[in-house]
Amino acid sequence: MRQAMILLALLALSLTAWAATPTDNPVTARYADKADAVPAWVNTLPWATAVSVADFPGANDNERFSAAQAALVAKGGGGVVFFPAGTYTFKDSLELENGVILRGETPALLDAKLDTYALTTRFEFPKYTYSAEGNGTPNDTAFKDIHLKSAKECANVGVVNIAINRGHIYFAEDAEHNTAKNRVVFGNILTNTAGVAGDVPNPDYKQLPNQRWTARHLAAIHIFGENVFIANNRIPKSADDNFVMADYALVRVTNGKGQDFNVKNPAGKPFVFETAKDVTFDYDNRPGVYLNPFGIGSFGHGSTNGTPETHPFGFRKGGIVRDNYIYNSGRCAVFFSGDGTYMGFNIIRFPEGLKRPTTTGLVASDGSATNDNRALTARGYRWVVEGNDYVVFSNVAYGGQKINDGEGLMHENHDNSAVRDAKLINNTGNRYLCLWVMDIDGLLISGNKVTAGGAAINILSNGRPVKNLTIINNELPNGDINVTGNQLLNITVKDNKVKGSISVTQNPPPNIVVSGNTHTDPIEGKLTVSDLCWSADNTGYAEALPVVKPK
Repeated sequence: MRQAMILLALLALSLTAWAATPTDNPVTARYADKADAVPAWVNTLPWATAVSVADFPGANDNERFSAAQAALVAKGGGGVVFFPAGTYTFKDSLELENGVILRGETPALLDAKLDTYALTTRFEFPKYTYSAEGNGTPNDTAFKDIHLKSAKECANVGVVNIAINRGHIYFAEDAEHNTAKNRVVFGNILTNTAGVAGDVPNPDYKQLPNQRWTARHLAAIHIFGENVFIANNRIPKSADDNFVMADYALVRVTNGKGQDFNVKNPAGKPFVFETAKDVTFDYDNRPGVYLNPFGIGSFGHGSTNGTPETHPFGFRKGGIVRDNYIYNSGRCAVFFSGDGTYMGFNIIRFPEGLKRPTTTGLVASDGSATNDNRALTARGYRWVVEGNDYVVFSNVAYGGQKINDGEGLMHENHDNSAVRDAKLINNTGNRYLCLWVMDIDGLLISGNKVTAGGAAINILSNGRPVKNLTIINNELPNGDINVTGNQLLNITVKDNKVKGSISVTQNPPPNIVVSGNTHTDPIEGKLTVSDLCWSADNTGYAEALPVVKPK
């Protein structure tokens, strides 16, 4: 009788443990009222095959994870390694095998954009302990990540509902741009995510061997591949691990143009070696989300556009970045390339007035510098950028002037494709939307509220063809609409509320409509068009032809 009772108790305990390991799709609950927000492939991931890390032995959490993952791999087909509520301490990075998804407890609140969003499964990676002595603390003592065993072979992988401290997520491609598909990063909280720059310290710049700087092109969530779902994550302000370097050696270019300075090839730029005081290693001075972040064309104003034929890896399909909260103190909040990429309903925040003595870790910042403070860099065809809420501010340079950055959206020609059949709709932000020196064939800019002054919506083609462009129903309480080019075709600027000016100028092409726009300032506004016949039924504007400069 006693043995039977013990067996029943053990059976009950076993069933309880089994029941506590979830086998549902955790994404569907978050999007119960938005089923079309979840791509079909997410539902095919091996959610139902799950093991709990608590059921596996090991001397530490790295060993227990390895044992749990090995058990899944041995079964074949992959599955979920579940981490029940608690804190897991890892001494090294985690490497995922093909088909393996890391999953924490489902939170009580499902919306990661809420300030009250919290997770009960927590990963702690090693803290970097700064030392000013000698060569400083070795970088390999910290700056860990969650990565893939094989970029080419690891498909159907992910990280779900885990609070990650001092680690970033990096799902790579290989040197030949080979990569697998189906990668999900959902519901996580990531803090202190920066990597460390490999080119600092640099003895050519007379830097101290203990100096450190954040990696400028390593994002908190950094994913390559086709079919990528980066959704409902929270990247909040970190700051608790930031450390201050009392004496930081760098180069100051004395003619104020240090952006591309190289101490071995000064190219006529005078410079001095200086020591900056109390320079902060800032864990939020890093990109937020990188999705296939490629240069897909040639560099420069006269660059050749990248195409699916010349850069197939830059036009991957199935990319989604939605419903994330992203805090950056520098660098680009979201950077994607692709074909049909969707970026929707993200909240993006940058702090105001933050001093950045250097943006490279090597050269003192000045007005010509940039720290890529930007809500979005977009590349590729057929993207949709919808419903995002962004607040972006420039950093302050070494000498106190504003650094040359702080954009809302940039689809610029540097290393980029043309714009094809894209949509920029219903976004709210404080900095401009800019399509800079671009070919455009199909672009809708609609329903946006941009509070920036100056050219709040700026289309500068620089002689490249711009056609099938519609700017409609936008609200610009402080700024202007500017469309400039000499190959304009099928341009509509209609029903916008604009405090500033509207300008559609240069060579008179056919099919230009500037109508129904309302100037919202009591003082009459300025509407400049190359042909007055384009304009009709606009309210509050004095119409004018552009001033022709004498040859």
